Amino acid sequence: RAPTRRQSRKRESPARVRVRPRAMPAAWRAGPLPHCDLDLHLGSPHTRTERIVALLDKLPPGVELVLNGDTLDRSSGEMSDEHRVVSERLFAERKLRPLVWICGNHDVLFQPPELEVLETYQVSPGVMVAHGHHFHGSCKWLRPFFRICKALIWLRTSCHGSGIHPAAYAKRWPTLYSWLRKEVRDNARRFAKAQGCEVMICGHVHFSEDSTADGIRYVNSGAWTEDSTHCVLIYEDQRTELVED
Repeated sequence: RAPTRRQSRKRESPARVRVRPRAMPAAWRAGPLPHCDLDLHLGSPHTRTERIVALLDKLPPGVELVLNGDTLDRSSGEMSDEHRVVSERLFAERKLRPLVWICGNHDVLFQPPELEVLETYQVSPGVMVAHGHHFHGSCKWLRPFFRICKALIWLRTSCHGSGIHPAAYAKRWPTLYSWLRKEVRDNARRFAKAQGCEVMICGHVHFSEDSTADGIRYVNSGAWTEDSTHCVLIYEDQRTELVED
């Protein structure tokens, strides 16, 4: 079943939505607890669909799959048949494992079939997951930069008929792009500290990184529109590992 558009949805603060982690089968206690895939962007021509299918093929049954925002991207128009098949496969995973859907800025208005839409997900007492779009926007001087990027992308697409991913275009200004990443990273750490967590996992900025400051570890797996795709494994003892897939 394809996701349907919700008639209305209030944008809530991430702090308002928290759920308890699901219990895992005893056979998987020694393995990874959840498996987080971030920023899949199904519907975008830049998404590496073949890598998504390959990952699902090798993911053991019972391992929780956390989709951390922007799973769907309808900004490019109607979804192609290839992407529709992959999205149907993704939703079918709920028959094999717990499936967690966290909304992002690209899919905030879509209701996945038979899944609750979350703003954040607390995997364990010390690990929190959020897409990350709530963590930027506090820096006023960055806002004109994003407006300019969107206008340039629209102009290029209109004149040349060739799309470019907004994140790829933003990376052409590395200094400003680094400030965006820093804003999201710093605000994510503040949020995690306020929630009593030691690890904060995000997406949104399309840049994979793993760093620790002020006692809070920040992990970002980048996006599946990039040349290098990553995912996050979280183990029973709360070990968190950023791996290239």
